[in-house]
Amino acid sequence: MSHPSSSNRARALVAALVATSMAAIPIAASASTSSALPPAAVNAEMALTTVPSLADPDVGRRAVPEDAYAMALGCYALTSKADGAAYGRSGAGFAATDAPFHFEPTQLGQYLLLDPEGDLLAAAKGAAEQADDAVQQVEFHSVATRDTHLTRSVDDDVPAPLADHTIAGNAPTVDTHPGAIVPGPADESSDWRVRRNVDGTFTFILDAASGRVLTATGGTFVLGDAAAAGDAARFRLASVDEGSCAQWPEVEVNVEGPVLAGATPWDETRGTIDAHLHLMAFEFLGGELRCGRPWHPYGVTEALGTCSQNELTGTTGPESVLGRGPGTDDEMWPSFTVPQSNTLTYEQVYYRWLERAWRGGLRMMTVLLVDNNVLCELYPDKRNSCNEMDAVRLQAQRLHEFVDFLDARAGGPGEGFAQIATTPFEAREIVNSGRLALTLGIEVSALFDCGEYLGVSRCTNADITRQLDEVQALGVSQMELVNKFDNALSGVTGDGGQTGIIVNLGNKNETGHYWNMETCPDAKDRSFGTDRTQISIADESKGTPFEPVARDPLAAQVLSAAGYVAGSPAYPAGPHCNAAGLTAQGEFLLQEMAARGMLFDPDHMSARAADRALDVLEELDYTGIVSSHSWAQNNIYERIYGLGGMVTPYAGGSSGFVNAWRQRVGWADERYYFGMGYGADTNGLGGQGGPRNPKAGEPRVEYPFEVAGGALVHQQVSGTKTYDFNTSGTAHYGLYADWVEDLRVQAGDAIYQDMLRGPEAYLQVWERAVGVPKDACIFAAGTDPTTGLTQGMTFDEVLMAAGQPHARSAEGYTFCGIDEDAKATDVLVRFGPGGRVSAIIETKAKSAPAALNPARVEAAAMATDAARTDVDGHEHDDEAGSSHASDGSDHVHPSGDVHVHAAGELAAAEAPAAPSGHLLASLLIVLLAGAV
Repeated sequence: MSHPSSSNRARALVAALVATSMAAIPIAASASTSSALPPAAVNAEMALTTVPSLADPDVGRRAVPEDAYAMALGCYALTSKADGAAYGRSGAGFAATDAPFHFEPTQLGQYLLLDPEGDLLAAAKGAAEQADDAVQQVEFHSVATRDTHLTRSVDDDVPAPLADHTIAGNAPTVDTHPGAIVPGPADESSDWRVRRNVDGTFTFILDAASGRVLTATGGTFVLGDAAAAGDAARFRLASVDEGSCAQWPEVEVNVEGPVLAGATPWDETRGTIDAHLHLMAFEFLGGELRCGRPWHPYGVTEALGTCSQNELTGTTGPESVLGRGPGTDDEMWPSFTVPQSNTLTYEQVYYRWLERAWRGGLRMMTVLLVDNNVLCELYPDKRNSCNEMDAVRLQAQRLHEFVDFLDARAGGPGEGFAQIATTPFEAREIVNSGRLALTLGIEVSALFDCGEYLGVSRCTNADITRQLDEVQALGVSQMELVNKFDNALSGVTGDGGQTGIIVNLGNKNETGHYWNMETCPDAKDRSFGTDRTQISIADESKGTPFEPVARDPLAAQVLSAAGYVAGSPAYPAGPHCNAAGLTAQGEFLLQEMAARGMLFDPDHMSARAADRALDVLEELDYTGIVSSHSWAQNNIYERIYGLGGMVTPYAGGSSGFVNAWRQRVGWADERYYFGMGYGADTNGLGGQGGPRNPKAGEPRVEYPFEVAGGALVHQQVSGTKTYDFNTSGTAHYGLYADWVEDLRVQAGDAIYQDMLRGPEAYLQVWERAVGVPKDACIFAAGTDPTTGLTQGMTFDEVLMAAGQPHARSAEGYTFCGIDEDAKATDVLVRFGPGGRVSAIIETKAKSAPAALNPARVEAAAMATDAARTDVDGHEHDDEAGSSHASDGSDHVHPSGDVHVHAAGELAAAEAPAAPSGHLLASLLIVLLAGAV
């Protein structure tokens, strides 16, 4: 099996390994020694393969680039084919090593050319307007502050090789930030498109100058006409020692060593998984709320620069309203006073930070395409449509552009460290190649425009099937049905307390009605859990319907300024259950998702809706269920495990996550493979875990630490800032490698092994969703799943035909079969060169089926005291800085959940006399924003 996002180099490596270690054997039933099925404890200790070349883009670099992608991040001299002279800043006639160019990729096949003095080769000012001239001038745009270095505090742990890149002519020093140039006017006038010619030369095309080409004539560079330039526009490239080139400034990764990979494309996977993250959220809520983006073709200063237009930290800015207060020193590059673990509107998943998480073991991630039309309309600054499905389309496009950018830096299509997967088989190949598999999900409030008003749906079943086709074509494989407000598919679980009143008013504005919360039936008469408890007017308002809001003067003024009428339903006593459950259209959508093999996420649904949804899927014998970030009910989590699905708790603080792990170990169903993932909710207005603040004598994260595969993780350096997880928490996504290490520090190797099993658990859920039968050793005793297998089948064809094997290895898949005497036996389906079936080998003995999970008695026994759970099912952290803390902090999520605990900072704030448009919008976003 092949797919366009697989790495050619990784595939070549895997093919070589397979060819040298496996001999093709004709298919035959043959007697052999007993081959008992390995218990999962053995699987957990499987041999891990590494791919060193993925960690170093210069491995395998040729002296002469083989195509227009291969010069990425390299250092090359340009020699004109016309006169044989090397050309550079000073013209021609000098040694090639004196004037090489650093090739900084902006997209596939396009580059900024940086000369040794740190300047960009670019069209002269006004060249774009001189399109009719036969010859146009070029110049070198200054982008460097000479001999100026960004000094940072240096930890002794950071090795010199990670900090020795400097501009040519400046001796490297340990206290010098690498690439110490200050980028200047990098833009279309310096963005060169490269074309490889049949003679092995290269032509440099400047689209910003009407497609003129770089031409060597008269001993200098000019822009010439492409048709007339001839050999003068053809250059030979020769690799030069990188120390001769200036380096473009960039955030560091600070991980050294090989990359964890599988031995073969079909092997059992290892790594960690994040099932809920908003990588493209810089485009949501109109595209102007957040500061920064995960990448920019012209570098870190453009991606993580200033955002004054967003007024993030002024008295009316979102960060101020979110409780941090106005600040004047909030700066990303180069000082990085932000982001912090409790900032919500600054970019936290810059691609180099994501690269660090990948180098630290991350192997799968679900990118949730997200928006909320109500919040988008409220915020005054916007450049994008507020229609949520438009946002889905735009963010999917941006994700593909992001992957192309990573490919451009790695040397060509499919070479980047992250690739998009649309099937579990593609994802398995990507993970086992050592890369990060990106899957797409959706989290919006009105999925497929299926809002409702006064109970009337705004969509039809035909709309649902049409848009299902569309999002599948975009690559979407995982979806929630509802997020903030009731819609035509499902009721919501709501928000509790005073926040619930605010969001409930938003629900009325969107749907024409309040939530229909009622006292839940007696626990003996129902199987579902409870929704968020609302303030009971009769019990708590002292007879005044608006009183609960009046306790929060700021919220009351915001509502008044927004034109909301004071009032709220007089709910009966709790616990509360939303009477709105899963609708007929919601059931129709679930059936369509199951038919298409899409993963269903019940988060944010009302208790009735989630319970009915699981009934529907149970009737369909469908196990493609993933609760991605702790926004359901505990009984739902237990049912998900029993149905063969997966639960990835909200990450938050590491201590709280350890408690969540212990709890879920006790819920795990031994019939299914168990692994642990997390839902970071990063970039989704969801706070990240703060520092753990261990008590005296308790262990801390010590640097450097080693991860699976042997890589060493050092303290991360961004600009002039050096991060220490012990004091910063997960201030940005790169520190999730450190967060996982902190889990191991607290709970030992058991939790780490379960985290490494996370991608495999997710992939097996997804495999069953797309039609791979369940493990015959457990679910189909007395059958022979290997009947019908033939030589030459690919591993995914084997899975679809025979089902999930009981064991996976580099050699092949082991199934339970039946021999010619109708006795149970083990069957090894061996894969040969190319990943195709080369032999089927039966044994004459059969062991009892081993459990798919290691022994968990000790971990399960530990699950009680430490894990503290709210009635709403949210896990909480008692550590400082946690987004789920019990200290009155808010847990805000992108499409509209705010989890306000006790008396938060909003409740204590004074109401301004006349809220501005930005202030009003910021407050409403804070009060309505939700767990995405």
